[in-house]
Amino acid sequence: MDTRPITVEVGEEELLVDSLYKVILKQALPQRRRARGLAERILYAVLTARRPLTISKLTPLVALSTEDLDEQAVATNINRFHAVLYVSGQDQQVMTYHKSFSDFLLSQSRCPDHANQASSYFFDRTSECLQVMDNFLHFNMGSFASSYFLDVDDTDLASRVKANISQELKYACRFWAMHLSSMRHSNKANTQHLEQLLLRFFCHKVLFWMETMHLVRGDCRPAIHLARDWAHNLHVIQLNVLMAAVDRLWASFMSSPSSKSTPHLYISSLATQLAMSKMHSIPLSEWQSHFPGLPDVQCMGINHQHPLLVISHPAHVHVHSVSFSPDGTRIVSGSRDHTVRVWDTATGEQVAKMDGHSNSVHSVSFSPDGTRIVSGSRDHTVRVWDTTTGEQVAKMDGHNGCVWSVSFSPDGTCIVSGSHDHTVQVWDTATGEQVAKMDGHSNSVHSVSFSPDGTRIVSGSDDNTVRVWDMATGEQVAKIDGHDSIVWSVSFSPDGTRIVSGSYDTTVRVWDTAIGEQVAKMDGHNDSVHSVSFSPDGTRIVSGSHDHTVRVWDTTTGEQVAKMDGHNGRVWSVSFSPDGTCIVSGSDDDTVQVWDTATGEQVAKMNGHNGIVWSTVQVWDTVTGEQVGKMDGHDSIVNSVSFLPDGTRIVSGSHDNTVRVFDSTSFWAMDEDGWILPITLAQSHPYIFWYPHTLKCTLIHPLCKVLISKFGHTRIDFTKAALGSNWHSVYQPPSASS
Repeated sequence: MDTRPITVEVGEEELLVDSLYKVILKQALPQRRRARGLAERILYAVLTARRPLTISKLTPLVALSTEDLDEQAVATNINRFHAVLYVSGQDQQVMTYHKSFSDFLLSQSRCPDHANQASSYFFDRTSECLQVMDNFLHFNMGSFASSYFLDVDDTDLASRVKANISQELKYACRFWAMHLSSMRHSNKANTQHLEQLLLRFFCHKVLFWMETMHLVRGDCRPAIHLARDWAHNLHVIQLNVLMAAVDRLWASFMSSPSSKSTPHLYISSLATQLAMSKMHSIPLSEWQSHFPGLPDVQCMGINHQHPLLVISHPAHVHVHSVSFSPDGTRIVSGSRDHTVRVWDTATGEQVAKMDGHSNSVHSVSFSPDGTRIVSGSRDHTVRVWDTTTGEQVAKMDGHNGCVWSVSFSPDGTCIVSGSHDHTVQVWDTATGEQVAKMDGHSNSVHSVSFSPDGTRIVSGSDDNTVRVWDMATGEQVAKIDGHDSIVWSVSFSPDGTRIVSGSYDTTVRVWDTAIGEQVAKMDGHNDSVHSVSFSPDGTRIVSGSHDHTVRVWDTTTGEQVAKMDGHNGRVWSVSFSPDGTCIVSGSDDDTVQVWDTATGEQVAKMNGHNGIVWSTVQVWDTVTGEQVGKMDGHDSIVNSVSFLPDGTRIVSGSHDNTVRVFDSTSFWAMDEDGWILPITLAQSHPYIFWYPHTLKCTLIHPLCKVLISKFGHTRIDFTKAALGSNWHSVYQPPSASS
């Protein structure tokens, strides 16, 4: 719906309607200025939002940065407009009774007191947030004195954060993307203006926003996903590249130990991201030019298809099924150890574990509203869990064999399950009662899924067929033959016109739902394809295979557009994130891995001296006894050496009448968490740099001259890096003219 003010000829009937609505507004709007302002903001937000809003989502969108607004206050104000607004019982969305009220309020001629403010509400709020961030965000929002220490050891950090980050700035940082995502594209001038503001923000301020969000313990990923969704159809290439880079940077930072030290958002994570982006010809010059003091990370031949995030299950616990939550912030997994687990997508941390099944869990899925998880198990049961408490809220008994697949209906009221007992069964989510049973397959049913409109169910079976069922009657409406072996996985396209299937015959196939004919066949896997899924926009298909790979296909051409190597075992389950920017995969290598859809990336005895110690200073690892550094320069006996208190420098005295100071950070080792630490005798090691421990085999150490590896190699040069107390020089602000 177009939210620009409307200019029309007002007829007699409209005059009557207008009079009615004016009376309603007069009676509903409070007289006091502050209370009236809140009521008007609620009204404007409800009428102009891109999508219907629930009270919980509406509350931060109508709050001012200076007020503490709760949902009850918003609900009370909505009740003021009970003649024109209502809250739907099923999903708690705030709706208008009739479109005529929106038409009236947004008409410049019919409602001049409100039309302009209402039509530009989300544009104005988004612009305000972006302007506040542009004015007040800057490098080193935490006023860190050094990059060498962890945040937890900085006793004054909390007070500095409180002093540096105002409530106004905190609000803008938390909610700018919610306002943006609620704004429609109907006003071209406003959309173009926001494009420019966003481009400036992502070029110059977004890294400081990330730092601020980390300091206030916020999560950047939901905001980035909202912004990417809003900007998806604008086709501003530079903006899309930067948004994807921010998504990857935040994911890699938050899932690594470097997040324990805020300066390492820049020192470690940004430096590594810029190196990887340069290697893969992803232009990030907007950031590169302003950070001359970062360590110089040089990557050569590194396999860029590393996961954005690796979630490790307990050892030898094969992961059978994975799925994103609707908002993309969580991943649910089901595994051989009988458990259902929930993970945070930003950090990779386990946030919940559901126990109850007595055998392997083969299928898991979130409900559309994210409040429930359904699981199917080899113990023959379907179970429903509360995502907040982790408690089991329902158990469905009825199958006589392993439950291979489960899925919620689009409205969340029903669950479909497919089993080794050859049946497809449908259950009432609320009561757990069976509402339908579909017989027809002659062998085990491995995959089931609802159509987007909830009227049909598709199933794939060991009998090599794909079948489509009518949800209302339970009747089979189509039988699709074509695969040469077991059909492991099936799924509808977002528009319901196509079905994708993956099979033991190593192929991925696409079928026309209406006529049951094959419209595409994807060859490429060299082992069984166990999981397939469409992207949210229907343009891509992801597949996971027993050949250990995840592959992405173009649904129009059938061409493979990406191949992700990283698992060391069979890939049992794959799924797109709700915004299509990420793919999650689960494998029997005991890991869950997350990938970027666009790029494919994953986020003793001391020997050494050869005689009398004369003119060299040598550094040794006190644990292993290995030599880690050798400093030449003195011309005579070195009779005294010592570390400075912070361990970053070595001072030496010699019979050549000189005192020399050496940088000990040139000699370092990597600990088990991936931190690069200087080899010192200091009790407190400075945290110089963090690099993914999984890539340790690619890292060239100081005394290593050449590294030959099939995985490529990485060299980190700290020569010109601004570290420790000099870390402020990492950043060089743009000139006033830029």
